[in-house]
Amino acid sequence: VTFKDLDDTAKAVSDIIGSGILPTAMELMDKFTLNAIEDSFDLGLDREAEGSLLIEIDGIKEACEKEMGRIIKKLRENNAAHVKIFGGGHFRGREYGLRSRVAFQWLQRDTFPPLPALSGGPEDPEV
Repeated sequence: VTFKDLDDTAKAVSDIIGSGILPTAMELMDKFTLNAIEDSFDLGLDREAEGSLLIEIDGIKEACEKEMGRIIKKLRENNAAHVKIFGGGHFRGREYGLRSRVAFQWLQRDTFPPLPALSGGPEDPEV
């Protein structure tokens, strides 16, 4: 899901959760993150989108279809520019594998301080 405004992206998250819908996963990415991922993996992501959401739901088909309809309604109410739906396990294929690799690389490289810093020990001088 892409948005032309990052505030709309964040409000969509709030509205989805506030309406009682609890997706299995919901990840918000800003334009900087989208472009960094596109630079690294060349996926054809919308470089102009100010915000993007990855939303995963899980359950029996009928319940998922109903929940997806409620989610899409909230996305449209918050000015979603583009909604792409993966169903029937498609998301668990290439896109999910990529999502996992990207998340691990970003967390490993850019988010976590060296382990000694977390434990109060001396920091790694190379980091």
